[in-house]
Amino acid sequence: MTNNAKLKLVILSISLLQMGTTAIASILGSIAGSFPDESSTAVQLLMTFPSLFVLVFALLSPMISTRIGKRNTILLGCVLFAVSGILSWMIHHSLTLLYIWAAMMGIGIGLVVPMATGSVAEFFTGSEQRDLMGWQSSAANIGAMLMTFAGGYLAMIHWSWNYLVYLIILPGLFLTWLYYPKESSGKKSELPFKYLGISRVALCCLLACSTTLFFNMIPTNISMLVRENGIGSSAQAGNAATLLLLSGTLMGIVFGKVSAKLGRYVILFGQGMLLIGMFILSRAQSLPMVYLGCLTGGCSISSIMPMCMLGSAKASGNGAASGALQMGASNLGAFCSPFITNLAMKITGTVSVSGRFQTGIYLVLIAMVITFFAINAINKKEKQTN
Repeated sequence: MTNNAKLKLVILSISLLQMGTTAIASILGSIAGSFPDESSTAVQLLMTFPSLFVLVFALLSPMISTRIGKRNTILLGCVLFAVSGILSWMIHHSLTLLYIWAAMMGIGIGLVVPMATGSVAEFFTGSEQRDLMGWQSSAANIGAMLMTFAGGYLAMIHWSWNYLVYLIILPGLFLTWLYYPKESSGKKSELPFKYLGISRVALCCLLACSTTLFFNMIPTNISMLVRENGIGSSAQAGNAATLLLLSGTLMGIVFGKVSAKLGRYVILFGQGMLLIGMFILSRAQSLPMVYLGCLTGGCSISSIMPMCMLGSAKASGNGAASGALQMGASNLGAFCSPFITNLAMKITGTVSVSGRFQTGIYLVLIAMVITFFAINAINKKEKQTN
């Protein structure tokens, strides 16, 4: 195996944890049942709370990597991710403790993912870089899919067993130890803050934030939708979340080819699929409809995020720093996603889960209009420059 092939294997294996926050999607209903005194928003936040720590440590990861090295930063993040799963499985008698372990998990993701995306930008170029960025998105979805699917069935023993799926990172930990270069190309990682003034990077961050803000409405509410409508079990809710991620996996595999044809408009394609998926879920009264909505909306994340990563890396000229910014922005959106629940109640005048998806439809539609004009403006400016 060539060094490039080994590095690709490392990047893809550690990317399995990127969407680790979605692993508990299928057990939110069960956790709510175990803590009846807690509000639905508090339970939903358990899934997105780690995103706050992902945001902070993603921004700090370039600085940390200059002190201990990229390889050691990845190894530390992998260890924290795995340990958080073990502790959540062993000690879970209060929601507060689950929040603490969730924070540890978020720190792990925040340390690892910017290093992975930065490595794609640093070690690869051209079509190979574009394809690998799509594959990385697929790896993230595969990891989340495996964790959600396996976790749904492990939860049949007890919902706490779901957390053992975090051990999926162990192969990535081992491969990083073996194959990740101890020294990079010689360029030191820089703090990302200097790039905040670049409009193109800021636009990519805004897009990443809004994408996860809307997308996470599906995994954070799917278990509750199934439970509210009485159309399935935790395992079947896990199946729905798995289909959501399967769709993203397939889109990530073909992202390189699709983006080559659609260009920046692949972002609009992703937003459109998310809108259609939410429309189906807002009217779903059966499991097949839930599954269809997840399959449709799932491909959105892998249509938009790789383009954000590529655009930001190109504009900033620093893969690790831009990756940290994008990771931070996307997790800010994920963290804020549950708060749409309260907004939905005010807009629709109902506490039903379907009302949350109805609100999501309006928000995504607004985002699509803004994105359309932004893409046209960027394309026009580039044509004038050339």
